[in-house]
Amino acid sequence: MDYKGYLNFVLATENRHEPQSLRYLFRFLDIKNQGYLDSFTINYFSRAVADRLPKEQQQMVSMDDIKDEIFDMIKPEDPAKITLKDIIRSKMGHILVNILIDFNGFWSYEFRETLATNSISDNNFNESFVTH
Repeated sequence: MDYKGYLNFVLATENRHEPQSLRYLFRFLDIKNQGYLDSFTINYFSRAVADRLPKEQQQMVSMDDIKDEIFDMIKPEDPAKITLKDIIRSKMGHILVNILIDFNGFWSYEFRETLATNSISDNNFNESFVTH
């Protein structure tokens, strides 16, 4: 990748809500050049990111659940294929990209319930601390 390619990649990843960025990133995600993402592709990317998790967290992650959640989130016209059109229409493309190519995005998505619970606990602690 040359410098211009690198800049294009950085701009696309920083603007994941934009259709132009999703179009650019979709070309990277469509590793089989089929014009769509299938279960294999979703598992390929999510497994690569999940492998970077600590071993105890890896055991908590279900690749099938992640794949199913992605298909449910995008709601593709064909239930076995996610096209670029499906991604843009869903308005959830930024989350899809976060899960598939960004370790922090994957972790935040996969452990969002834990994060929410901890946030509620922190808020309750802060409220009780301030009121007492």
